[in-house]
Amino acid sequence: MKRNTQARVLAVVALLGALGVGGARKAGWFEGAPAPAAAAEDAISASVYATMNAARAGDVNRYLAGYTGPMRVALRRSLDDSGSAAFARYLRSLDAGVKGLAVWVESSGEREAKARVEWVYQERNSVQFVYLEKESGAWRIARTEDDQTVKAAIPYGTPIR
Repeated sequence: MKRNTQARVLAVVALLGALGVGGARKAGWFEGAPAPAAAAEDAISASVYATMNAARAGDVNRYLAGYTGPMRVALRRSLDDSGSAAFARYLRSLDAGVKGLAVWVESSGEREAKARVEWVYQERNSVQFVYLEKESGAWRIARTEDDQTVKAAIPYGTPIR
């Protein structure tokens, strides 16, 4: 076979192969259910984000729904002591100056998980580990460790040259 003919045959085979793979993907042959660990990590992260978004919005009920156990009891007591309006203002103040939020699931089991939550501010970051428990099919924050402040190497919003 001539070199020119070989190149044409290889090009046609590559094109047909690409079309076949594309068609198979479109038909769903390569689609599968997400890995259980990935689905659990997504649910854990989503729970933390939902709780922090509730704080940002001052939504007391949604915020409390993100907690369980003694932590939820303590938050409920604080709500009862301060009143709903003051507690909502407090929740909104937690978000003051926050530029971003990141959640990494460090470990997860069937009923318990540990996540690293990082708040990004202008000049610093704050890191806190939260421990979650699965309750009635939903992940809820059960306890937290004290947060640690980390000075940002490059302040948030610094232009890149």
